[in-house]
Amino acid sequence: MASATSYKNLKGKKVGVCVSGGLDSKTVCKRLVEEGLEVLAFSADLGQPDESDINNVRERMATCGVETVIVDLKEAMAEGCFDAVQAQAKYDGGCECPRFELKALGAVDHFPAPP
Repeated sequence: MASATSYKNLKGKKVGVCVSGGLDSKTVCKRLVEEGLEVLAFSADLGQPDESDINNVRERMATCGVETVIVDLKEAMAEGCFDAVQAQAKYDGGCECPRFELKALGAVDHFPAPP
């Protein structure tokens, strides 16, 4: 298992960060840039209904001094959803973070609720 690395040990290096373009993403990226890291941000285009134009993420992250690559994952997400339906996945509605029970080949894989 890899050990944790302090961002201070990465000064002058390029790091990739997955971002949504929200306050947390901008804060983390801005802090890393201020600490001397070169940051390349990545955001997934999943066809989110709350993001009218995914390129707005790129514009929001630019204010932090980082370039953002938008990765089109709409087709992969749709395929994953069909796989979940075929595996008889069901949403248990028990928390803010969706948990699914997947029943495939008689095995149940359950993702526990966050602490």
